[in-house]
Amino acid sequence: MEFLQPQITIHLGDVYYAGTSDQEKHLLVNLWPKGSIGAATLNSNHEMYSGGLPYFNVALTDSLFALQQGSSFFALQNDFWVVVALDSAYYASEASMYLDGALDPVQVQFLRAQRAAGKKVLLLTHHNGLTEDGATTTALWSQVMSAFDQGHGPDLWYWGHVHAGIVYDPQRTRGVLCRCCGHGGIPWGQASGLANSPNVLWYEKRPAHDLDVPQRVLNGFAMVSLSGSNVTEVFYDENGGVAWPPPR
Repeated sequence: MEFLQPQITIHLGDVYYAGTSDQEKHLLVNLWPKGSIGAATLNSNHEMYSGGLPYFNVALTDSLFALQQGSSFFALQNDFWVVVALDSAYYASEASMYLDGALDPVQVQFLRAQRAAGKKVLLLTHHNGLTEDGATTTALWSQVMSAFDQGHGPDLWYWGHVHAGIVYDPQRTRGVLCRCCGHGGIPWGQASGLANSPNVLWYEKRPAHDLDVPQRVLNGFAMVSLSGSNVTEVFYDENGGVAWPPPR
C-alpha cells in the first residue's frame, strides 16, 4: 500500500478480536499506513464487541484519522465524485452479534444529501449489501437504496465484513458495482461456494503457500483511482501482485 503512494487509505473495519483499547492502538493505529492526504477507519461488528468505545476514544481521537473529525460516518468529495462512508455497525442488532448491518435515519438522510449534489457516489460500509454469493440483497441494501431514486443507487459500493475478496456482476435492478474487500488480514481459506456463482466475476482463491496455515489463500487490498468522472480499480495481493482485473 505504501509503495503505491495513495492519497487516502481507508480501513473498512474489523480490528480483532473485539476492538479493545489495546487492539485499536497496537493492531490498527500503530500499523496502518497513512496516505499523503490522510487516513480513515470504519466501525464494525468486531469494534462493537467492546461497545465501540475504543474505536471512538482511541482510533478516532488519534491524529492518524483526523480527516474524520471524530465521526464514524463522513464524506469526501472532489468535482466529480463524493465518497460516502457510513457506520453500519453502531445501530446493528446486539442480539445478532452486530453481524447484520443497519443504519439510523440520520445516516440515511446524510447519504441522501450527498447524493443530491449530483455527483457520482462511491459508498463505503463495513457490512455487506449482498449475500456472499451475490444472490440476494440484505436489509442494509434496502436502507441504502431508500436514499436514492427508483432504479438508481451508488455507482460503486465497497464493503468488508465477509472475509473474502470478491468482485460482483453489476446489479441489474440498480446498476451498482459491488465489491467485497474483506480479505485484508485475517487468514482465510477457499470460498468454494463462490466457484459456480453466476453473480461473481472474480474472487481471490489462489493459495498463499503458508506453511503455518496450509489452507490459507492470499490476503489483499484494493486501490481505487478517481480521475474526472472515471474510476479505475485494482485488487492487489499481499505480495504486491495484481489480482484483478486480469491482464488483457
